Amino acid sequence: MIPEVKYLVVGITSILFLIIIDLISAVALALKNKTYDWKLLLDFLKSSIAPYILIWGTLGAVPILLKYVELSNDVVVPLEGGIALVWLLIVGRLIKSIFDNFKTLGIEIKKV
Repeated sequence: MIPEVKYLVVGITSILFLIIIDLISAVALALKNKTYDWKLLLDFLKSSIAPYILIWGTLGAVPILLKYVELSNDVVVPLEGGIALVWLLIVGRLIKSIFDNFKTLGIEIKKV
């Protein structure tokens, strides 16, 4: 497998994994508070999954395209760094949401 494709697959897989954990923790919180609503679940799917996957999928494909375009490292390295930063922001936002849901559920996560 081309390393750039592996990079894209790992990025999408990790984002999907965090989205699933966030979804499960949000549904558990809604069930606990007896505020579960199917409409909110559909809104979550439209507002979280689609944009994150589309953004990362598009940006993650850039290194694959760069493989076939002759550009200097002065262009490629900052671009790949920016793409990694976008992934980090998406993952950070999902982790924060998961921790907030766990905290509201009363599940304490201890710092190591």
